[in-house]
Amino acid sequence: MIRFKCSECGQRLHAVREWAKRRVRCPSCQQVTHVPEEHAPGPASAKSKLPMSDRMDAILHFEG
Repeated sequence: MIRFKCSECGQRLHAVREWAKRRVRCPSCQQVTHVPEEHAPGPASAKSKLPMSDRMDAILHFEG
């Protein structure tokens, strides 16, 4: 998972690694923000091995 903040409202978010460098809409303020590139790759998460149809709800999450 990549953890980051919305560039507009500061909401803490996280997204699966496959979404690095993509634009996403913040669920809090609805503004488009970028998922940053992960600098230190870690082991693959269990979520990333799920088919896209099963993980659409897991791609972008609020934190806190």
